[in-house]
Amino acid sequence: MDIMGFDVIGERQGGIGNSDIVWTYGDNVIIIEIKFIDTKDESQVNKKVDEALKQIKEKRYYEVYEKKGKKIILAGVAFTKQAEITKAKFEAWK
Repeated sequence: MDIMGFDVIGERQGGIGNSDIVWTYGDNVIIIEIKFIDTKDESQVNKKVDEALKQIKEKRYYEVYEKKGKKIILAGVAFTKQAEITKAKFEAWK
C-alpha cells in the first residue's frame, strides 16, 4: 500500500519469520514490531518495547534490506490493550 510516498507492507517475510510492518521510502526502511500487553504497569510496557526490538534483531528482519544497502531504522512498539499506555523506541541499524 502506498501512503504519501511510503510503501507500507504488513507481515513482511525477512530473516526468520515476519515483521509486523515495514515502511519503505526511497533508500530508507523502518521495520516495526508491535507488542500488546494486558497491564497498566509502565515498566512492563517498556519491557515489551525492548522485546520487540530484540525480536527484530534475533530474527534478522532487516537482512533483506541490509543486503540492498538500505538505511534501516528498527522500531519496537508496545500498547496496553485499551491503549492507556503506548511506548515506542527507535534505533538506527548499523
